[in-house]
Amino acid sequence: MSEQIEMMAIIKLKDCLTRSGYLRPDIKDNDKTPSWDGSVWLYNKNNPKRKKIDFEIQIPVHVKGETNPNILDENINANIKKTDLKNYLRGGGVIYFVIRMKNFDNYRIYYEKLNPFKLKWYIKSMKNKKSINVILNTFPKDNIEEVTDIFFNFSNDMNKQPFDNIFSLNEFYKYHPEGFNTLSLHYHGIQYNNPIDYFIDREITIYANHSAGAISIPVASVKITEIDQQFNSPVSIENVEYYPKFNLSHSKEGIKIIIGNSASFLCLKNTEKAIFNLKIQGSLSERIKDTEFALALFRNKYFSITMSGKEPQNFYIGNVEEEFDFQKELDYYGKYLDFLLAIKKVMDILKVDGELDFNNITKNDEENINLLISAILYKKPQTLTVSGGENLGSFRKNLQICNIIVSILFVKRNDGTYFLSNFFIDGYNVTYQRSADEKPFNVSIFFSLTNNDFLTVSNIDYDIMYKSFINLKATKELFEMTNQFILNMIDVYDQSKKMILLETLLKLIDWILEYDCLTDHEVTLLNRIQIIKRMRALSDDELSQLHTIIANSKEEKNLTGAYLLLGNIDMANYHFKKLPEPEQEDFKKYPINIFWEN
Repeated sequence: MSEQIEMMAIIKLKDCLTRSGYLRPDIKDNDKTPSWDGSVWLYNKNNPKRKKIDFEIQIPVHVKGETNPNILDENINANIKKTDLKNYLRGGGVIYFVIRMKNFDNYRIYYEKLNPFKLKWYIKSMKNKKSINVILNTFPKDNIEEVTDIFFNFSNDMNKQPFDNIFSLNEFYKYHPEGFNTLSLHYHGIQYNNPIDYFIDREITIYANHSAGAISIPVASVKITEIDQQFNSPVSIENVEYYPKFNLSHSKEGIKIIIGNSASFLCLKNTEKAIFNLKIQGSLSERIKDTEFALALFRNKYFSITMSGKEPQNFYIGNVEEEFDFQKELDYYGKYLDFLLAIKKVMDILKVDGELDFNNITKNDEENINLLISAILYKKPQTLTVSGGENLGSFRKNLQICNIIVSILFVKRNDGTYFLSNFFIDGYNVTYQRSADEKPFNVSIFFSLTNNDFLTVSNIDYDIMYKSFINLKATKELFEMTNQFILNMIDVYDQSKKMILLETLLKLIDWILEYDCLTDHEVTLLNRIQIIKRMRALSDDELSQLHTIIANSKEEKNLTGAYLLLGNIDMANYHFKKLPEPEQEDFKKYPINIFWEN
């Protein structure tokens, strides 16, 4: 750049920097040093006399002037050579300035803080390129406290970033480098009492901290738009606590108090006004709690937050920008709460295991909700069109409500309507006949459950199911079907890891073993032990039972299973190969086959 433009640029920058008592620019006109144009001396006290004891650090700067009428741009690009970047890195970093001048009186200063962390990543990303475009932002020349903070925080980065072996934020989360357990942000300056106010909407370096306390590694340079905090302080209305905690979200707009899953109260900056937002969402229990809070809020028009050791602070929704028709809101949310509580009663009657999540609710979900409220809660007969089931006196059907599937029993009445009830209730058994040559016998109605039912249905009552078996007359045919049912349920456990399946199966097998004369004792015992092996290590007594089977059994499949459960894969393979090929294929389908892998 020409000598005149350079002098004008330096004058503009010096004029800005000398207004801070913490800064002393040492930038020379027509400086011939490589890459740099001088430095700024930073002091830790606002003292015009600037004593040596108050000296903090000398920060290198690069200053470039240019004539350009486009001084309204918030940011510009500066093309920087790799050789300069390497020099800046050797010097511990640099603050890079460009002063764009329309004329002497109309200008804008742009800058970028090139700390060691940024310089390393720029150089690494360039590969074989000789230069790179770097974005420069507008320098806040009219806010001297902000200018001072820029140099204080750059000083902190220079001191904390001398390390060559750096890792990224993603690598921190993925690999958990030994000893580095926490992340931190740092503020050093004079403008803000609360560091969070500085972090918002600025580019900040994130550090990974070593547990020994002596090392902080820069892992990312990010622009933060929001910072969230959680407080374990109660939110109440009229001395009734609704939530044990709340969140604060800090942003450019202000501070947002987030209550529960649905309500927020944004306190706008530089005004007493606030913005209240209520959008009931989340699971059934969350919606009930949030709706109860909303009703109390609209009745009393305020809520209180009690911080530890302090008096409750009240927040009034009468001060919000939007005006509320409080009676209209009370009527609406009162009816909505009644609807939610009705659904909860239905879920309780059906003994649903799991939380009903209303997000992404469909029209079909709404229809099923209304059907169950009418039929299950209020016990009203339902007029239904049953596809393919006109001649069925009763049948089972799974109904889906959002993320929940419930199994419902439909019983046809004389007038053609249907009575709906929980499929998992006492007293229902069915008669089954395997062939025309065999006598019919009673079986559990729960034989109709499929593997997919056990994986997806949320209202399975395992105690009711178990009782439905043990109340039946013991027969060989029943136990054969029950053993197959048990194998199917073991397979379901291997997919779902639901421990209640194994617990129920153990009780069923112990019931079967009471009628030893009607069962294949070895097969039943192997099934019992494979269930236990999924739950815990085998006891000495259970290992002894397996050795007894090996000593006495003449069935190759039983010997194969016993050796598998003992973990003797070689002997299991030996006996498996002695099975006819069709039986080998059948054996591969048994759930015990999982122990080949384990």
